[in-house]
Amino acid sequence: MIAFLGVSAALVGTALACGSSSSTASSCQTLQACCPTLAAADQPPCTELAATGIDTSCADGLVSYSCVASSEVGSPCTELLACCNAMTAEGAAGCNTVVTAGVASLCTQYLTTYETSGACDAKGTGPGSGTGTGTRTGTATGTATGTVTLTNTGTGTGTGTSTGTFTNTGTGTFTNTGSSTFTNTGSSTFTNTGTATATHTGTGTSTGTSPGTGTGLLFGGSSATQLGDTWAWSGTSWTELNVSGPSARNLQSMTTVGNTVVLFGGSGTGNMALGDTWVWSGTSWAQRTVSTAPSPRLNSAMATLHGTVVLFGGRDASSAVLGDTWTWDGTTWTQHNVTGPAARQWHAMATLGDDVYLFGGEVTNAEVFSDTWMWDGTSWTQVGTGTAPPSRYEQGMVTLNAEIVVFGGFSGTTGALGDTWTWNGTSWAQVNAAGPAARGGHAMATVDGAAVVFGGYTSTVTYGDTWTFDGSTWTQATASPAPSARIAARMASF
Repeated sequence: MIAFLGVSAALVGTALACGSSSSTASSCQTLQACCPTLAAADQPPCTELAATGIDTSCADGLVSYSCVASSEVGSPCTELLACCNAMTAEGAAGCNTVVTAGVASLCTQYLTTYETSGACDAKGTGPGSGTGTGTRTGTATGTATGTVTLTNTGTGTGTGTSTGTFTNTGTGTFTNTGSSTFTNTGSSTFTNTGTATATHTGTGTSTGTSPGTGTGLLFGGSSATQLGDTWAWSGTSWTELNVSGPSARNLQSMTTVGNTVVLFGGSGTGNMALGDTWVWSGTSWAQRTVSTAPSPRLNSAMATLHGTVVLFGGRDASSAVLGDTWTWDGTTWTQHNVTGPAARQWHAMATLGDDVYLFGGEVTNAEVFSDTWMWDGTSWTQVGTGTAPPSRYEQGMVTLNAEIVVFGGFSGTTGALGDTWTWNGTSWAQVNAAGPAARGGHAMATVDGAAVVFGGYTSTVTYGDTWTFDGSTWTQATASPAPSARIAARMASF
């Protein structure tokens, strides 16, 4: 329960009518008679309130405990009370306190708000449970099992298995095992083991199995020349999307932001370094015109943190290897003058919880990295100084099942690699699972609860195969049609 408008939420109990009172002159006596008929948990506070002997407070209690007929509560509070009785339990708590206050203007205001949001149509059998299609407000201390829209402005917890939308502006904890969308602007913790999107701009944490909604977007790459085609991966099949968009290129950076994909730079026709920014909306590409942006580059890496894209490093048009950090908020690029990883290219980045992690990369074939760095939104910190994957570059790296997965790459000394590693936020572990042939320069993304690898190359082979990894096992997908074999395409989910 929550305190609301200065009225204790303890006044709100089980909505069990106990008769009615035609006046408040003897409201405390009437309330005292009503208390024994209430649920056991509500009887002590009811009795305590009746014992105060304060008529006005007792009158409020009579309304709160539904011990007076709704007709005795002045309109429009009468209408609001009817709405309260249809709401979920925790929503009704806040609603009833407005009725108790008895201020007509407030009742009108809240009735309008609740009717607009559909809250008056919500259904519930107890605190925190919902099987309807309305809105639940309050402390959110239970389980949503329907297509409920859960709005939390309290401090409770919620467990969701619904296909609705969860919006939090409070300080609660949410656990999702369904396919709901979570938007957090408060300080809550979100844990997702379903296929939901978790968008977090507050001060808590947000983890999930899928940064997108279940479709992979692959763009570009190179074969004999740079490519400019766009493909979608559904989890089982490829579809070419006949859309206009970025010019042909490879070695660009791509990452997921909500249900969109952001692309930056790459190597264009004539191996020209590019510096343009594009956004995929789900149906089309659109170029973003900006006044300030990272210098044209290829071989950089990007990931998303709290709805903001983070870009690090790469190689510029003069072949200089870069070590700068930039963020993109959807409209503006901002450079961050911070110390961090050594300048590098062909590294990989992925998001885990409230941090972005960077692994590997190279300066030249003779200087290849195996270090792990963490970006928390303001600074870089080197982590994971124990066991780690061997040095490599051009590897794939994505988030899956609350871990980061790294596959393949080139060692700089022994050639292409075909090993799989996971990072849990504190340590690396190798996964002993047979999978794709050793390669580097492949595209990799998380789609519908699985890591997907497409293409790549070795010194003798260019691949056009598709593989999925569920966290323990690699499986080759047989899909036709499919993108042509290619090198250094990039992929993200939306």
